[in-house]
Amino acid sequence: MNTLKFSDSQILAILEQAEASVPKLCREHNMSSTTFHKWRSKLNHLAEATLQLER
Repeated sequence: MNTLKFSDSQILAILEQAEASVPKLCREHNMSSTTFHKWRSKLNHLAEATLQLER
C-alpha cells in the first residue's frame, strides 16, 4: 500500500494553485501531472456528490 506524500490540506492547497500551468505546478511540488489530474477528478466527483445530497 502506498503512503501518502501529501496531507488532505496540502492537496487542496495545490489544487487551488491550478490557475498556474499544471506542468509548472507539478514541478514545484515534485509530483506527476497524472497525480494532479487524479486528485482533481476525485475532488470534482466529491463536489458533485455533495451538491446532490444538499438538494
